[in-house]
Amino acid sequence: MYISCSVYNPKFGGDWPLTDRQMMILNVNQEILIELMDMSPELIEELYSKNVITMRHYDFICGPLSELKKSETFLDILRRRSFRDYKETIKCLRSTNQQHIAGIFEGGGNLFQIPTNLAKFVKKINMTSDLADA
Repeated sequence: MYISCSVYNPKFGGDWPLTDRQMMILNVNQEILIELMDMSPELIEELYSKNVITMRHYDFICGPLSELKKSETFLDILRRRSFRDYKETIKCLRSTNQQHIAGIFEGGGNLFQIPTNLAKFVKKINMTSDLADA
């Protein structure tokens, strides 16, 4: 009986599956990332230019989806991409002025330790509830 274990080693490049930690970050922070991530045309273009998403992904995300569905779709795609793509996503988020989201991807996301994210999330929730009450 043989047991196999793979450990990421940078010398082999970034074409490894996401690490357990990266998957945990995406899973634990799914809802907040969907709410806060701005899937702007600039971000989508940046992700495509860095080969994080394919042309098929690009066309689908740019299609007639709600903003929340675009974020959710991208996160689903990212889960099936590589270690390199995860790191490139962080760079793309930073280059499109979404440092607060990049921080979640890098730091594990403990939202309550990131006051700016908490404030944005609360503001978004209040705006949503105000619309529901109207």
